[in-house]
This record gives sequence, C-alpha cells and structure tokens, in this order.
Amino acid sequence: MDVTLINLQARLDELRQLQSAGLQERLVKRFLDICKDYDFASFEVQSKIFNQEKDALDIINGFLNSPPNISPKFQASDFDEVVFKAEKMTKRYGNSPDSFALDNCDFSMNKGGITGIVGENGNGKTTLLRMVAAELAVTNGELSYGRYKEWEEIKNAVSYIPQRIPRWYGTLLDNMKHYASLHGVAGKENDEWVNFYIHRLGLSKYKHYKWSEISTGYRLRFQLAKIMLKHPRLLVLDEPLANLDVNAKQYFLEDLQDLARSEANPISIILSSQQLHDVEAVSDQIIFLRKGKAEYIGKVSDIGKDREMNMFEISGQFELSDLEKLKALHPTIIIDKKGMLYLLHCPLDFTSKKLLQYFSQNDVALEYFRDISNSTKKYF
Repeated sequence: MDVTLINLQARLDELRQLQSAGLQERLVKRFLDICKDYDFASFEVQSKIFNQEKDALDIINGFLNSPPNISPKFQASDFDEVVFKAEKMTKRYGNSPDSFALDNCDFSMNKGGITGIVGENGNGKTTLLRMVAAELAVTNGELSYGRYKEWEEIKNAVSYIPQRIPRWYGTLLDNMKHYASLHGVAGKENDEWVNFYIHRLGLSKYKHYKWSEISTGYRLRFQLAKIMLKHPRLLVLDEPLANLDVNAKQYFLEDLQDLARSEANPISIILSSQQLHDVEAVSDQIIFLRKGKAEYIGKVSDIGKDREMNMFEISGQFELSDLEKLKALHPTIIIDKKGMLYLLHCPLDFTSKKLLQYFSQNDVALEYFRDISNSTKKYF
C-alpha cells in the first residue's frame, strides 16, 4: 500500500474525482475528514450536514467551487515520525521448556502507516498487540513511544480494541459523551467531536440504542468511534475483522486507511487478522508469527522477493489428472493439496499468465485462482 500522507491539494482533487464519479457516500465521508483536520469554521459546516439544514452535496459543491483559505488544526511538530519502536521485545509465560514465549521481536511503526500481524491461532498475535498497547508488561526488551515516556502519557496516546469488546451500559451516545469528558473533551467541543465520529462512521441511526440492540459489527464501529475521541497517536486492534460481513469489512478497512493517512492528523495503526489478503491490501508492513517467532517482518511489497518458486492456489471442477498434465510442460512443478484447495509450486519462469493460458487451452474449469507468490499465505 502507498502510505504517502495525503496533503490538502490531493484531498481536494480526491473530492472532485468522487463528485465526478457520483460516489456520494464516499464524497461526504472524505469531506468530513477535511472538516476534522482543517480550520475553516468546520464544526458549523458539519452541524449543517448532520442536522440536514442544507444538503451536504450543495455544501461540498460550494466548497470546491471556491475553496476557503484553510490551514491544518495540527502542526507537523505535533507528531513523531516514529510512533512506536520495539527492540528485542520478549514475553515469556512460565519457566519450563514447553512454556510459550514471544521472542526477540524488533520492529517500528511510523505515522500514517498500517502494520498487519498474521499467523495461526496461538502463535502470539494477541500477546504482541497487548504489549504494544501497554496492556501487558514485557519480560525483556525495550519499547518506546516517541515523545511519550511516562506510562500515563503512553496510555493516553494509545487506543486499544481487544477482540472481545467490553459491554457498554446505557445509550451509546451517552457513553461516548462520558468517555470524551474523561479525556478532557468538554462542553460544546464534546458534542461536536461525538457528533463527528458518530456521523463519520455511519452510526447516527443507532446512537440512542443500547449495547444489546446492535450487531457485533456495529459494536466494533462504536468502539472505534469512542476511542478516537481522545485523538490517539497509535491505534491497536485485535482481530477487528472476525465478525464483519464482506461489505462491512471493506468499509471498516477503508475507514482505517482514512484515519491513518491524513497529513493533518496522521496516526499509526497495528491490527491482527486471519483475513490475510484484506490485511495485506491495507498494510504497508507485515509481521508473520509462528510459535512466538517473527518469521517475517517487512514491507508487503518485499514479500517473496527472494523466492525460488511461484506459488498459486486454485480450486474448481477438475480432476487431479488435469493438473498432473502440467508436469509435461515443466517437470519441476509440484502439486500439493490443503483442504479444498490445490497448491501449485511452479518455476519462476512459469508465471500466472502461462498457468491461466494452460487452463484455458485445456478447458480446465477454475472457480478460484490466486497468486500467493508475494503473500504471507505461502507461510501457512
């Protein structure tokens, strides 16, 4: 993923493109993000949209026809380039040889970046996230959070959403207002910021509901809205995609990208998930854990750079004998099977294009095809 922070001119160009394409829902969202990040009587503009005093599209059209002279609410000096750094981060449970340990993990996270944590269950993802979130003490190693040194400062700069979100009591709106007040957001500003995140994350219909009256997916979105009220610099998410349907998942990931990449108010995000391809699509850095060891830490774009073979996943209406014929083209091709999928290990010069040409020419009916040569999926 390109993690270049989006400056104002690029954001105005984005609004015009969305306007031209007729993507109205996305257009309003991105306009609200500008309202959040820049000074131009933004809360008054937001109020008109939220209260439907004037059509949002008319407001945006007027804004684009004559952009006001605006400046960011925040300065570059407000943000550390490196938000978090771990050096030999280690957590040991017990002293026996069989005790689990997350061992010697070294990585850093920059502002505007998204780090994805992947690996099978029980391999240390939650342990790593809890240490990053200052919820769990390290056994050995050093953790640093930029300018934040004291534990209280760090906890205020980090927001953490565990996989099992704690239950709220009372209405969702009242809970958000109370949480904002606990973090120093009071009076008119409290109402303004609460209203912003409720509307920006598509929650206005449910703000007067109680916890038991909304789905698991909306509980996650309300939790995200709530913790954003303290304007964190680092956002830690444990398996946030686990209970989301396919559409909700894409909207949620899109919102995370928007939150991270604002030039005026960037944050760093780290999340774990079993949804490998979705995580890889939004992350600039991936950490793959196996038995407490980080087998890969690096850019998504660098996965598989030093590979010796290409690797493809396929399934469909065909027999194993149809795949065996591939060896006549290249005898070094290896055919493997995992569950309902076949895995093809092919020489580097046997590309996805050549493989798909073979299937087409031989009437092999594919139902699923994915090139995982540059994906962490091949580590599983």
